[in-house]
Amino acid sequence: MTLSGLLVPVASVLLTAAATQAASAAAAGGGETSPPPAEAAAAISGARQFDITSENGAYRVFVSAPAGPAPATGYPVIYLLDGNSVFGSMVDAARLQAGRIGPAIIVAVGYPIDTPFDGPRRFFDMTPKTNPKFVPAKMKSVQRTGGRDAFLALLLDRVKPLVESRYKVDPERQTLFGHSLGGQFVLHVLFNRPDAFRKYVAGSPSIWWNDRSLLAERDRYLAERQKRGDNNELMVVVGAEELGYIVQDAREMVKSVAPMRVYYKEIEGQEHVSMLPAALNAALGFALDPR
Repeated sequence: MTLSGLLVPVASVLLTAAATQAASAAAAGGGETSPPPAEAAAAISGARQFDITSENGAYRVFVSAPAGPAPATGYPVIYLLDGNSVFGSMVDAARLQAGRIGPAIIVAVGYPIDTPFDGPRRFFDMTPKTNPKFVPAKMKSVQRTGGRDAFLALLLDRVKPLVESRYKVDPERQTLFGHSLGGQFVLHVLFNRPDAFRKYVAGSPSIWWNDRSLLAERDRYLAERQKRGDNNELMVVVGAEELGYIVQDAREMVKSVAPMRVYYKEIEGQEHVSMLPAALNAALGFALDPR
């Protein structure tokens, strides 16, 4: 400890002396200074983005695909909602763990913005037509609701075909992830278009939205599920420190959809937003599990 304690101040003195000499030489015109490092915008390696337009505005689609030839069956694909806020995190998680869980294409749907969310647009895109009395007063950005069906059509009829036209994908290994209102949207897709994806991940789903109208959709789905022979899987993830009704709604949803294969995870010590990184990691493992 004594030796280390001596080395640090000695090194500091030497560095200070060298800097003083360099500055003196430069001032006297007898030395050379290095040019400042070049600056460039940082980018996620290998990622691409596409802007597509619709009657409800422009959307930005982010795509990250593995390098090299695809497997014979094609790559699994994970589709993410709120792409501006989660794409980078999921790409990094997938890249770091590719050796353990295998490669995947990551697709995220967002907006042409530089912020994590576009509040008014996501409220419109992810909700059914909602009576204003069921919209909490604190949600002042909710100006319009009811764009959910149009957004789902965009996802299925434009985004998925775009991805499939550029990459070889495995149609049997498709997953949809959404958080909060996006989690509610994921459940809506499962209950109404179970054929669209094989697996569904609902993070902190806003089941309470629109006076819990989602529960009627669930009941219709369950009544028809066995007759259709659906084999979908569902994961529900919440932060243990979220508002009590969100956690309780999630627990009850998981119980109610049995005998469907369903997984539930509460992330200790995390609330509604801070749970997202862990939720994305859980979704990644769930999506790429070959079962």
